Amino acid sequence: MSAIGFPIQPPLSSPISPPPVPGKEELQMAAVDPSKVPSSYASQAPERQIIAPDVSITSIAPFQPRSNYTEIQKLIPQKCDNGAIPVTNNFVMRLKEYSNTEKSLLKTMQAFVSDHLAPGTTVLIDPVRGGGTKGVSGDPVFTVRGTTGNIIAIAKGFLSKDAKNEFAQEMRAQQFLGNLGLQESTTPQGLGVGMCSVMVREEVRGKETFVEKRCFLMLQSVAPGQGVDDYLAEVGTSDDRTQAMETAKSAVKQTAKALAELHQAKANQEATPITSKQITTHLSQKLSILENHAKTLSLPGIDFKNLKRATITSPSFVRVFSEQISREFLSHPGKGSILHGDAHPGNFFYDAETNKLTMIDLPSSSPTYDGTNGLMSSAWDSQNFVFKIANNRMNGMTSKEVSELERTFKDTYREALRGSILTTPEAEKLAALDKVINSLAYYTTVINDHPSDADPERARILDMIAYRMEELDLLMHNQ
Repeated sequence: MSAIGFPIQPPLSSPISPPPVPGKEELQMAAVDPSKVPSSYASQAPERQIIAPDVSITSIAPFQPRSNYTEIQKLIPQKCDNGAIPVTNNFVMRLKEYSNTEKSLLKTMQAFVSDHLAPGTTVLIDPVRGGGTKGVSGDPVFTVRGTTGNIIAIAKGFLSKDAKNEFAQEMRAQQFLGNLGLQESTTPQGLGVGMCSVMVREEVRGKETFVEKRCFLMLQSVAPGQGVDDYLAEVGTSDDRTQAMETAKSAVKQTAKALAELHQAKANQEATPITSKQITTHLSQKLSILENHAKTLSLPGIDFKNLKRATITSPSFVRVFSEQISREFLSHPGKGSILHGDAHPGNFFYDAETNKLTMIDLPSSSPTYDGTNGLMSSAWDSQNFVFKIANNRMNGMTSKEVSELERTFKDTYREALRGSILTTPEAEKLAALDKVINSLAYYTTVINDHPSDADPERARILDMIAYRMEELDLLMHNQ
């Protein structure tokens, strides 16, 4: 994931006290996994701890960042003909390099954020934690707080094997989507960029060691409201379930409108063959995982009484069916659209007070318009969002509530298209099939981490496996 939005927190009742100075080990830990850093080590406290001014995004303008976000965006080509994502040397050279003796991402990120928001001061940053069905970035993400405790910005480090390209894709996506003139949604505003070297813990030949890696830094505005996944999770846990459901439906409706608008922005040509082949390859890879865990499908506790045919529990039978649907899709891919690319509820932030939506985590959108892959079927976004709603069964959401929210999204999305037909039945079916197989591959893997029948998480996972198997059964038998 590339960018993350966070809800604006209410002001704290008392000033924030500077945390104790962490040692080298904790700083290195922050470069590896922010979730493992004790909260007391949320920021590095030098001789004087000055928290970033509690300013609005608009008032940041008077500061003169050391690296101009907009100018650097222009150095990234918008399209390439050979399928590669070019990042010019000039692009990298323009990024300011931040460093410290420990090569700690935590200390480096503080210097980077301070440089762009409050030069000459040390800002207070906190590593982001999360889990469950929430959209959590695979890269280190930090919140930046002002003097009253409000989150005023989000900082992220790109550390994957393809970090430079993902970093460029995020910048390109913000620029491109921001120029589309979308009315139903917005994207985070870029505030600053940079790069550094950090020490990251990795396993090399079976042993854990620290490896020096290049990290690209990005500072962004805050997405107002909270993640749609949070609204969905509240349905199963709220004391006022009816109100929670109504708020969740509003969030789902606005997401459906936003995706429908995005999908129609350039939907004027057929989905490209390279994209179609990548889709079928991805499905084949997930089927291989499921085949390796075939025995899981016969575990005690999985209720298959509602399945139409017992042969569905054979992954090899599912593979034959999948190959058939893939061939049908390649023959009838339908129109191609610009996608979000990772359209799950955690990547959309909804402000219930204003009914506004912000799309975050945008690198996966870039390949659908920059010449890398080409336009894709909009079914990939819409089916993914609908599919992820059911994950909230793990949070106490009932099957009836899941169905109602899925129907809300589908009806709103269809109405927002205003008669436009973007996909084909073959595209819809393959997208749904891919999501089911992907989910089964995941749950049949993680069940091994919960071997005890007394573990409540194991019961929830077994329930999800049975639920997804029923969905697969319906897909395979056209119900």
